[in-house]
Amino acid sequence: MRCPRCNHTMTRTSAPSSDSQIIPPKFYCDNCGWGKERPDNDHITDQADEVSSAARWGKVIGLWVVSAALVIVPYMLLLKIPSLFGGADPAIFDAEAATARMADMLNPTYWIIAFTYILICATFNPPTVDWQNMGLFGTTINNPFTYSDNINRKKFVILLLMLPGTIVVLTLKATYRVIRDAV
Repeated sequence: MRCPRCNHTMTRTSAPSSDSQIIPPKFYCDNCGWGKERPDNDHITDQADEVSSAARWGKVIGLWVVSAALVIVPYMLLLKIPSLFGGADPAIFDAEAATARMADMLNPTYWIIAFTYILICATFNPPTVDWQNMGLFGTTINNPFTYSDNINRKKFVILLLMLPGTIVVLTLKATYRVIRDAV
């Protein structure tokens, strides 16, 4: 088990040897001292840990729903977009044939591109944007006297482009942490 503060290995305290009272083992960190200031009556904190564990699982499930939506919804929209043009002249544009061609083209390609995109978002950190220097007088209007606001707006666009992949990567990391802590 690792310390939540400094990530060093935790040390287990020895439980008192009394048969009338069963006390769960306590852990503390030799490096930073985390856990030594915990009270002896841990039944209140154990209930709080159970609640926070349930809340963590709820957050992970919510992240999985959002991640699945970020991956599947664009795929479904790309398949259904040709049918949006059904009102066009059928002699010029056949919506059903276009949908079939799009489905054949997207099946392997979309998933390879989505996996590569998520890998890129996992490899690189999102840029940090200086929100106070986005433009003239704190707005997004171009300041003609500086170039740093242009850089910050480009960083903001890159941040928005990386956001879906970053959410998927965050979901995978949070799932790993919750499972690791449960075991």
